[in-house]
Amino acid sequence: MAGVRFDSDQAREYWRVHYGRRAAVDLDADTDGLDNVCHPGRPLWLNRYYARFQEVVFRKLLEAAPAPSARPKALDVGCGAGRWCRLLSSQGYEVTGVDLQEDLLVRNRQRTPEVRFVSGSLQEFSSASPFDLITTVTVLQHNPPEDQDRMIAHMRRLLVQGGHALVLENISDQDVHVFANTIEGWTDRFARAAFRRKQIRRYDFSPLLRADRFIALSARGLARLPRRVLEGDAPEPSRDPGAPVRPAANGIRRMVGAARNSMLRVCAAGDSVVEWALVEANAPLSTVHCGFLFEAI
Repeated sequence: MAGVRFDSDQAREYWRVHYGRRAAVDLDADTDGLDNVCHPGRPLWLNRYYARFQEVVFRKLLEAAPAPSARPKALDVGCGAGRWCRLLSSQGYEVTGVDLQEDLLVRNRQRTPEVRFVSGSLQEFSSASPFDLITTVTVLQHNPPEDQDRMIAHMRRLLVQGGHALVLENISDQDVHVFANTIEGWTDRFARAAFRRKQIRRYDFSPLLRADRFIALSARGLARLPRRVLEGDAPEPSRDPGAPVRPAANGIRRMVGAARNSMLRVCAAGDSVVEWALVEANAPLSTVHCGFLFEAI
């Protein structure tokens, strides 16, 4: 939505509503709480496709961040259902996860007692001792630029000199609640807070899924065009977080939904093969997300 963006207060309200709707994820079926953090309301198999390549990139960057001690300290920002906290703990880190979703954190503490979970925002978080590593996956991108700068500066204050920030963020999309930067844009933001970029790993090339999304959005826009022309219906920022709450499905909606899911399965199957090769090669091609490893200087 060109020209319409949330400010800080609107963004906080957006995510307050999102958390109220999505925090009650079924962790038996969706162990990593992907419906809460990937694409809300989308099929679990599709979210697992995206999550699989997030993890590939996360692990590659983690390997490039040498731990300075036998028991290094890590902070995961926007920890959600704790998937990155569990991974870091398995790698020998003493882990703290911070998130705004207290109900989800209660369940995290029961499932992963070896990790310390703290309720609150990154900006409010403090620690008596610094961290060796801070990780955050698709969190900064949902904050307006001025908030991004404050969050990155606080990350630097929480890190030891020579510590690392492992960050996966959007480098392409813009929306009322998405504030992507280019690769160089993210690099500049971190450089202003005394970070040096060590490595990037591109991912989410997903050419078939991106083509499908482009066609779907174009068709939706064309369908709404007559109403906008006739009624002067100017676009307004949607306050509906993630996927909207859909009306009860009738026969036609169920048929359309089944056809749409079938098409998405075909696209994801084709992209799975291509994505592995492109991620492994770190191909310098157009993509939606990128992983970064920054060193605190």
